[in-house]
Amino acid sequence: MDITYIREKIKLLRRTKGITQKEMGSRLYMDERSYAKIERGEKKSIDILLLTSIADKLNVDLETLLGKENTAAATQAANTTTTTTGNTDIHSLIEAHQALREEIQQLKDEIKTMISSHQEALRILRHSE
Repeated sequence: MDITYIREKIKLLRRTKGITQKEMGSRLYMDERSYAKIERGEKKSIDILLLTSIADKLNVDLETLLGKENTAAATQAANTTTTTTGNTDIHSLIEAHQALREEIQQLKDEIKTMISSHQEALRILRHSE
């Protein structure tokens, strides 16, 4: 996976959408200088969670952010089993992203259940007084 390409793609998408580096940094809960370092390549690596957040803030899917082509043929090729490292890396990142989304949804569901249980316990305690 070419990190330089990804940085350029992020920069291009951000500019295309009319978002400043300051706005993007704010959306990612970081200051403008920290975000600018990502685009300039001063931050040597970008973890999957940050890439996922960037894609989300730019309203694109992770594959669009990481893929080198946006043609229908490229999409079809990405969906077929390939042996190239680039596509394998992209598929791995997409799968990791989906797994994280599922885990987050499970946590949200568990939190809702806990809140409901606590609310019910409080209701019972209030009525028992």
